[in-house]
Amino acid sequence: MYATRESRNSLVACLFYEKWRKTCFQNLEFFLIAISLY
Repeated sequence: MYATRESRNSLVACLFYEKWRKTCFQNLEFFLIAISLY
């Protein structure tokens, strides 16, 4: 089973923000909002 492009990007964003010691889900939510605005 392959992740969709959106899911994969979300996971990458999640892991990226996690390295900055931020809450994964909090930043993932922000990431999704940014995408919808884009």
